[in-house]
Amino acid sequence: MAKATISFHPKGHKWFLAPDFSAFALSDDDTISYAMELVLRAKRKSVMPAEKTQLVNDIVRITKSDKVGTLRAMDDEGWKKLDIPLLARVYLKHLIMQSVSLTRQQLLECDFNSGLPLDLAAMQTKITQILALGFARDEALDALVVTGNQQIEMAAQYLLTDSQTRAMERERAKKRFNKSVPPNRHHTIIEQLTSDKVELAKWVKVSDSDLKKEVNIVMKQLQSSRDITADLVKKRDYVAKENAILLYTEYLRGIISDPRINATEVQRIDAYREQRNISEDDHKKALETLKLDEERFDKMKTFEETQQSDECLVCYEPPRDHMIIPCHHVCLCGDCAAEYKEQEDGKCPLCDSGIEDIRQIYYF
Repeated sequence: MAKATISFHPKGHKWFLAPDFSAFALSDDDTISYAMELVLRAKRKSVMPAEKTQLVNDIVRITKSDKVGTLRAMDDEGWKKLDIPLLARVYLKHLIMQSVSLTRQQLLECDFNSGLPLDLAAMQTKITQILALGFARDEALDALVVTGNQQIEMAAQYLLTDSQTRAMERERAKKRFNKSVPPNRHHTIIEQLTSDKVELAKWVKVSDSDLKKEVNIVMKQLQSSRDITADLVKKRDYVAKENAILLYTEYLRGIISDPRINATEVQRIDAYREQRNISEDDHKKALETLKLDEERFDKMKTFEETQQSDECLVCYEPPRDHMIIPCHHVCLCGDCAAEYKEQEDGKCPLCDSGIEDIRQIYYF
């Protein structure tokens, strides 16, 4: 890969001369592993598979994803956190900044149609026939373009070959059709560059004072958007907290349906609060809704533990994980709950009240 001057470093900068990745295409769904292959190739450095895997893992550990899209979304602070060799990090950032993002169809247009749109209408009937054979749409389009939109048999034969043979046939077809252009010459990229140039020319003619006015307007709009976002975040957090307290309240309602709270249930309540971040104030709020205070709630705790605490009240087999509605007694296992649901006039085995529904509950 030849070295070239890249525009976002001034002359004399230590990274002034660096690989030119502008003719490369990387979609947001491409893997970071593939991006690192391009970087290592640009560095003309051969590394062991284990070393490459470690580089990729170090990046994924920070980005929390193995997709290129996460790298495109990173700011400068995010790039600084990447714990990989400096030169590899610089080359990777250059690759992400310079490469274009194209779909599989757009790459086909670059390889076989001078970067111009393909005539999909002319191939639609054959695409449908190939889809009926069990292939994906992208595969069908790829096969038809490579084989020159000839007979279905030719496209199917191409798709049935192994990946290496398919890649060789694709390269031969590119040379035969001789309509290949780099990804950065795709018509959408050219249109965007043209639009950018027009926009730049417009702003070059604007005076400094007018530019400052425009900047102030944009800054005010940006601040307004930030204020709206912050307000929405507060509302979202408030609703999420209220929902969490509501769920906790209903969880407690099921526990206190039996006036005795044993040691196992106390442990489950503590585990629930820890996992769902239920604070002491949230706990008190839930008790108030249930018309209880902390003193009465504590008196309900027997701290007794028996082997039968998790056994069904009917068959004496664990787990006791089904709640009867509306009395909220958790006293049945799954099998007994199914039997009680089938009864037209079923009664709670603990309090003899009518059964409207039986639901499984989950302990955390």
